[in-house]
Amino acid sequence: MIKKAKAHLETAKLLYRQHHYRDAVSRPYYAAFSAIQTVVSDPPRGRWEHPGLRGAFVAKLAERGLAIDTRRELSKRSRYLLDAREGADCRVDEVEACTVIDALEIARETLRLAEEFAT
Repeated sequence: MIKKAKAHLETAKLLYRQHHYRDAVSRPYYAAFSAIQTVVSDPPRGRWEHPGLRGAFVAKLAERGLAIDTRRELSKRSRYLLDAREGADCRVDEVEACTVIDALEIARETLRLAEEFAT
C-alpha cells in the first residue's frame, strides 16, 4: 500500500503542476488513505470506511507512543484532507492552489508516519 500511496502522491503533484487543482486535491487524500492501511490491521467488516480507518490509525500511533498533541493534529489534518476531497469531488467548491499545497503536505506527513510506524 505504500507504493500505491506514493503513486497517488506523484499523480497529485503532476496534476498540481498542470493547474488541475480539483483533481489534484483528491489524490493526496487517497495517498494518505493507502498509507494508513499499512499501519492498521485488517478491517473489521471486510473493508475500511474512511472515518474508521483514520480512527484506527490514530489509535495505532497512540499504542506506539506518538505524542497526544501530534495525534490530535494528525486527526485534524486528516479531516481537512477529507473535507478538501469532498469539496472538490462532490460539490462545486472552487479549489485553490494553496488547498492542494496543504493537502500534499498532509499526505507526505501521513506517508512518513505510516512508513515509520508500519508493522
